Amino acid sequence: MLPAPHRLRSSAAFARTIKRGRKKGSRTVVVYVLEPSIPKKLGKVSNPRIDSWGGPQMGLVVSKAVGNSVVRHNTARKIRAAFSSILDDRSGVDIESHHTIVIRALSNSATATTEEVEKDVRSCLRRIAKQRADS
Repeated sequence: MLPAPHRLRSSAAFARTIKRGRKKGSRTVVVYVLEPSIPKKLGKVSNPRIDSWGGPQMGLVVSKAVGNSVVRHNTARKIRAAFSSILDDRSGVDIESHHTIVIRALSNSATATTEEVEKDVRSCLRRIAKQRADS
């Protein structure tokens, strides 16, 4: 289970991240990342609300298309484990404490190993970071 500061709970936050966030997909997952908007003329601004989060927040979407209840819960555990591993070792992944991340499981994630899911999530996060840097 992810620590409380890293859990995305509000349905509005899920909807906002999916609608406005950057999206990249892989064989097993689709990853959405949303950064809060800070006017460019202000540059980096310290926001107490953002600073108090304690880290990026992550939410999961695992639909019935993935499988029955047992399969969905096992898939969610794999994705949570992959995200926890990424939080522990952020090498090559550019995620900051103010990002909100939604990871949507695809049907292939049910048969994938935790390592494969982690590799796919890392790949998606790298591609999103590259897209952010290019724009």
